Amino acid sequence: MDTRDRTLAGLRGVALLAGVAWALLSPSAGGMRAVTLEAFAVFGSYSLVIYLGFFRLIRRAPGTFYGLAAAADLVFTLALIALTGGAASHFVRALYVWVAMLAFLFGLKLGTVGSLVAFASFLAFYARAGFAGDLWLLIVQAGGVLMHGPLIGFLTDRERARAEQLQRAGDRLAEANQRLVEEQAKLVQAEKLSSIGLLASGVAHEINNPLAGAMGCFKALREGNLSPERREEYHEAIRDGLERIRVAVQGLLDFSRQRPPMPADLDAGEVVGGCLRLLQPLQRKKDLQVENRVAPGHVQVRADRTQLMQALVNVLMNAIQAVPAKGHIVVSARQGEARVGLSVADDGAGIPKENLSRVTDPFFTTKPPGEGTGLGLAITLGIAKAHGGDLTIASEPGKGTEVTLWLPQQKERRLDA
Repeated sequence: MDTRDRTLAGLRGVALLAGVAWALLSPSAGGMRAVTLEAFAVFGSYSLVIYLGFFRLIRRAPGTFYGLAAAADLVFTLALIALTGGAASHFVRALYVWVAMLAFLFGLKLGTVGSLVAFASFLAFYARAGFAGDLWLLIVQAGGVLMHGPLIGFLTDRERARAEQLQRAGDRLAEANQRLVEEQAKLVQAEKLSSIGLLASGVAHEINNPLAGAMGCFKALREGNLSPERREEYHEAIRDGLERIRVAVQGLLDFSRQRPPMPADLDAGEVVGGCLRLLQPLQRKKDLQVENRVAPGHVQVRADRTQLMQALVNVLMNAIQAVPAKGHIVVSARQGEARVGLSVADDGAGIPKENLSRVTDPFFTTKPPGEGTGLGLAITLGIAKAHGGDLTIASEPGKGTEVTLWLPQQKERRLDA
């Protein structure tokens, strides 16, 4: 049962207890006490029959279930009024509750029908008593019950319409958010493919040299005529060359792999080292000096490995492209409040002040046509935000740029731990 079902079942239980309490404690109950207790015993019994015998209807056909319950409650209420004094019975007021519940469950139409049924019941009980007693009270009670159902039914329908509108709006927002997530994933992959294109030639060169060396050693081993010492050296050279190839290919695979984010506690130094190894060909091409101050085992962050690699590669590639030949890049870490900053500082030309606030805008780039998509820093900022972090950029024209990727630190671990 949902919240509404449990609430209505609870109200039925409260009504049963209240009726029994009135019969036992009210001094005016008099000779009606036995009749009232018997009536509420019947009420409790058929309530159990309804909820136990027709329980499955609550989920399969709630309208049918509550329609049966309302009909049974009306029969019980009318019988109780008839047994306890008719028009003079205290339980005449129970008709108000019955009308209210009908209007709450079924809205304006059945709320109005319930008001008419209760009004007809008032008239029938007063007619049976020969319209004796206070006719003004009859008018107030009858008029009240006539307004009761339509008013509650109208308010119920209005709130349900609002709830449906909110539900539809929520569904549209969820769909829009899903489309946004899908489009963002496409942009991330597009930027990653663009980066892979730049890295591929360097990785190919990184593979070619050890592969050529390994093939030369293998050829010499096949020809024989080698001393045991030289043969061992060639075996070792082949192993070293294959390991270099494995590391290069594995780095590119780790960077290019597309899968759902899986945040974990990571060694930032190990991830930074992997990114720098992946970028070594580009670094050597410009004869850059890259200083890595993030040692493995000293900085722990909470992040998805693949996304962290992409963010760092984006920042490092920007730095490599920004500095002149023989330039200098420093990768470092700093401690923030419950987070760690991974910084990449370069001694390039810097970013003009008028462009500094726009560098994280999608598709904004100052690079020549064909050399940048304008998505690198925008995607890096998105990755940082998705991890509960941030991206800060400090730059001064002529002096270089420092980009800091802020990420949550591993729980209860600090930079100086």
